[in-house]
Amino acid sequence: MKRHRLAVSVLALFACVFSSTASHSGKLLLMLPPLLAKRNGSNEPLAHQAVMVGPLAGASVKAFKLAVLAVPAEGPKTAVQSNNLLSAGTFDLSLAGLTDNDWVVVEASGGADIDANGNGIADTSPAANQGSLHALARASDWRTKHLRITPLTEIGWRYVENFASLVSAEELSIRLADLAKYLIKSDINGNGIVDWDDIVTFNPENQAHKTKLAFSYDWLSTANDAGQTLLASLRAGETETVLSQLDSTFSWLMTRFPVPDSRYHSIKVTLAVFGPGRASSGAPHNLLVDSTRTSPVYEDNIFLSENENDHITFTAAADSNAKILSWSGCETISADLKQCTVPLNKSQSVIANFGRTETILKGVVHDLSRANNIIGTSSIAVFLPSDMNDLITEMAAAKVGDFIVGDDGGGFLRKITELKKLSPTYYDLQTAEASLDEVISQGTGHIYKQLTNGDLEGYAALAAVGMQATVSPVAFTGLEGASLKVSERPDDTRFVITLGEQPTSSASADGRAMTRSLEVVLYDDKKGGTLSAKGEITLDISIDTGFDYKLLDGLQEFKFIVKVDSERKVELTASQKLPFLAPDPIKIGTIPF
Repeated sequence: MKRHRLAVSVLALFACVFSSTASHSGKLLLMLPPLLAKRNGSNEPLAHQAVMVGPLAGASVKAFKLAVLAVPAEGPKTAVQSNNLLSAGTFDLSLAGLTDNDWVVVEASGGADIDANGNGIADTSPAANQGSLHALARASDWRTKHLRITPLTEIGWRYVENFASLVSAEELSIRLADLAKYLIKSDINGNGIVDWDDIVTFNPENQAHKTKLAFSYDWLSTANDAGQTLLASLRAGETETVLSQLDSTFSWLMTRFPVPDSRYHSIKVTLAVFGPGRASSGAPHNLLVDSTRTSPVYEDNIFLSENENDHITFTAAADSNAKILSWSGCETISADLKQCTVPLNKSQSVIANFGRTETILKGVVHDLSRANNIIGTSSIAVFLPSDMNDLITEMAAAKVGDFIVGDDGGGFLRKITELKKLSPTYYDLQTAEASLDEVISQGTGHIYKQLTNGDLEGYAALAAVGMQATVSPVAFTGLEGASLKVSERPDDTRFVITLGEQPTSSASADGRAMTRSLEVVLYDDKKGGTLSAKGEITLDISIDTGFDYKLLDGLQEFKFIVKVDSERKVELTASQKLPFLAPDPIKIGTIPF
């Protein structure tokens, strides 16, 4: 198996105090009545509008249930194509089949900005839009309110999209409230509070709305050092550039990869299936996964209240010509492998693994993992141990066109193109890279790897007992004061990251004793306000990989799952009251494998 590089980001959460001063503006002239008076061909009101700088006439609109982003719940439908600034880019949604409490993401893509310079006059030549904007709101709000999809809702979406699957629908509002306070300075929609409604109400064509933001809206059209503006990147559909620009501007305040903090109390239980089979929980949770259906269901989940005294039991059943191989993520497993039980004391992720009973290969495969192999670009020198008669006999029958596998050089799978037998235990092979598709007609492979200190880059254990082993300088990189404590045992599964050095004593120039203790600075407002950390973070890292091939149909499934468990003993110290609220993670360091 080829080695993969895994970047493990160790996250530290911190909460501080956010303060804001409410501001008030004069009355606004709302121009919604003329808009609501307009009707489309089905005689329904056009309640919403997609706006880049000006309205996006003719934009394609899709609505997705947040829990099912792969398939639209409604659309695509075309927003109004017009040069009227009030009606252009408007659209309606019925959201049939969704409950009022469902979170719905609406995407507006394409179309043309009919007021790209923002002067309030329809352009003679509208600016083509190649990108997409998103807005998130409850189905009830899409049905009853007048919402806009704008660059501001896109910014909000990018800071919630990676978090939405981690918390319950009810608790998602906590994250949205945080984001509203980061982005909005004072109430926009007139309900007297700063909340998510202000973000989906915001109108970039309304100057009074712009003054109520917590940042300058002109930033969206201000070029960075690379000459890029956020608006231009949005319009061009350059998503990665947009995300980079957001990170460089807002990373001091918020992250696109937050994790739930102590304000979130629900846990997520996920059930998944790999290989030909099905698994379920039964009532009352009714989780069900089944890879054998015409429309397979590979994963299902539910949010439950944390309860260390409760548990959930899953039952598995293999398809015909298959068997249950194993479970992962279980606390207990029945002797016949049919049932798995997990406690509800924390979020859980469970996988039922199935395998086909018969493996069919397209050619002969020789496993050289017991041999000593010297790997070249295309050549492999194979040295067989003299006491492994079965392997010596097998290789004596090897021929051009056969395949070889092994774990040297990070793992290899190759096809023999030329074979020279120099002795019964020494072969010189010329080879070409091969793929699983060339080798397997039917079969299931499952590889689980528990990472250890011996897997660290450049690991070398010292001969003297009790001495710390050494690793390459690139085995860990991180914040100043953060370091990796390497175990003298290569099989140690614990990776310990130390935050802050132990106190050290030294003498000053005048001979006085001095003690120095370095802490890791997580945040510095450059005004004397810092947040520091000291302590230890212990990680347990495993990799679960697998593939499943079905005769005549080829590759059915492939999985590569990285699991990281952590234990933290960290003390946080704030030098003073910090002027913002940011319950977001900070990257401490990276461990490559």
